[in-house]
Amino acid sequence: MNLKLISALLLALLLAGEAAAAVLAAERKPARPRSQVHEIVTGELLGVEGRFAVVKDSAGNELRLAITNDTKLRGPFKAGGKVEARVATDGHVISITAVKGSR
Repeated sequence: MNLKLISALLLALLLAGEAAAAVLAAERKPARPRSQVHEIVTGELLGVEGRFAVVKDSAGNELRLAITNDTKLRGPFKAGGKVEARVATDGHVISITAVKGSR
């Protein structure tokens, strides 16, 4: 066979293999649906108990907000400081942000 023809066939097989590998990799990693914000909680950070942030909201209720590895933390945080937490429709905390100008 002609050397150019063999090179072209090998290149085509290589590209086809890479495309198939990319498709298989995409199938293995299902896209995680983005959580929609259900509620925004604003209040005073009373402290942290294990994996929970304890926040007193404007109505005086103490809320325990579960912090997971997926929760985005935007600090710095101080006890007594004001925070804003975005809670998803499924109940997990998407993010907790220290509000500037608080204590």
